[in-house]
Amino acid sequence: MDMKKGTGTAVCLLAVAGTFWLVQAGNLEPPGPPLPTMKTLVQVEPRVAINANNTPGDATALFRITQRGSYYLTGNVTGVSGKHGIVIGTGGVTIDLMGFSLIGVPGTQDGITSDPGLTTPIEVRNGTINNWGGCGLDLADTDNVMIKNVRSADNGGYGIMVGANSMVIESLAARNMEDGILVHSGSSVESCTAFDNGGSGIAVPYDPKAPPQKLETKIIGCVSRGNSGNGFNIIGGLIKDSIALENLGDGFHLIPPITPFLVDCLASDNGLNGFAMDGTSDFFLRSCKATQNGSHGFDVRIHAESGITSHDGVIAECMAFENTGTGFHVDSSSTRIRITGSSSYSNARGYHVEGTGNLIIKNSASNNLSNYLFVGDNDIGPIGLAAESTSPWANIEF
Repeated sequence: MDMKKGTGTAVCLLAVAGTFWLVQAGNLEPPGPPLPTMKTLVQVEPRVAINANNTPGDATALFRITQRGSYYLTGNVTGVSGKHGIVIGTGGVTIDLMGFSLIGVPGTQDGITSDPGLTTPIEVRNGTINNWGGCGLDLADTDNVMIKNVRSADNGGYGIMVGANSMVIESLAARNMEDGILVHSGSSVESCTAFDNGGSGIAVPYDPKAPPQKLETKIIGCVSRGNSGNGFNIIGGLIKDSIALENLGDGFHLIPPITPFLVDCLASDNGLNGFAMDGTSDFFLRSCKATQNGSHGFDVRIHAESGITSHDGVIAECMAFENTGTGFHVDSSSTRIRITGSSSYSNARGYHVEGTGNLIIKNSASNNLSNYLFVGDNDIGPIGLAAESTSPWANIEF
């Protein structure tokens, strides 16, 4: 074979291959500058840290929030005398305490508060507010508030206060000088504990500005213990699966004018009554228990301040035992009260009805100093032993 001819052929083939590779590779010039491949700090943490740079304070507040957004603590915060801790000046704000504490010192005001009249939702969660000279958390002038997993303790005012249509969930209020948790109309309190507060444990006051349909509240799965006032001081709404224990006042104190519904609640070892229907109407209690209270187990009475009488209420399938006073007491002004299917034992009196026009049927009583005591014109089922009774409406005594 001719070596020159073979070498020429190889060179031609390499040239053709190189041309083909260049055609396939395309343009090697980049279309533009390289794009970033890492997230920015804002993308990594889109929230705003609460500090002197991001949320500077003023003469009344250590920190003031003036822009909508999500905020968080990066450490514990110690208050300054004469100032609030955090003042929220706009709606649409979420504050995550991140497990840290807002710690007050003598002369401080509220731990967290807001400018009045905010209606856009506010949320505060996950932390502790303690030792402030005023309230721990005062958002009473702000509606549509969410409080979750907050502990408010040892403050000079209320523990937690929120406006109408708000929620307080899985929170604790302890050893505050006023009420532990106070919510306004249309709000709900769930899985909360209030103990050793100077006022009532959990309170819902009357709000004259709210129309009746907004006065209903919901309290579920809460405990109120050792408070200087009532365990629950409530105007209307639903209370379920809740406990009032060792409060100096009533366990559950229900005030007019809104209808209350109580289901599966317990009042024990309170200084006054277990359940007090104080001038309430159309109330309904079912499967509630009152034991070892300093006065009556269940007390239906006139509201002394307003003169409003209790009427048209039902107490069904409830139990009163070992109370100092009467198991079930209805005062002389109350009427159209129905007590049915309930049990009263080891009290000073089982059932004492002083008013007229009431219905007492299908109950039982035992081991009271006086099992049944009725005054006035009431509809009372026959009283006697179960074995001797022929009436389905009989009240049993044994």
